[in-house]
Amino acid sequence: MFFLTCANTTQAKGFFFFSWGQEIYQVKELPKDYTIQTEEHGRTHVNLGVIYNEFSIFWIPIWNWDVDTYVLLPDNSDDLYYNIDKETYSEIRHIVGDLPANPKLSFWRSIGGKLVAFPLILFLLYLLSPSSNKREQESQEIKSS
Repeated sequence: MFFLTCANTTQAKGFFFFSWGQEIYQVKELPKDYTIQTEEHGRTHVNLGVIYNEFSIFWIPIWNWDVDTYVLLPDNSDDLYYNIDKETYSEIRHIVGDLPANPKLSFWRSIGGKLVAFPLILFLLYLLSPSSNKREQESQEIKSS
């Protein structure tokens, strides 16, 4: 398989403890003979991926949106991707087999982060609640008596 395409890059935005921006996730590994010709790297092997937006806290994915675009990911770069057209998608679908029309993320990226983050948030809210502070004061008063 051979075609010429233009490259794009993605870059996350945010601070150390939270981030948001475009993320790239590899969905399917394509056969080793599936290569494309690029201006940057010449002929290179690519895999099928998805590009989407994500908000995360301490690298735990909290929210994902715009999970609807398949892209090609070269083996030799983490932030480079190539947009694909419908014809290329059909060709890849024929090679790989059954691919959903809309990309799917892994369990961790779509749901797992929420399962970890929301109980932690509830626990922090409990610790910061006025009733928690009141119980702490009462226990200190009992100890001092």
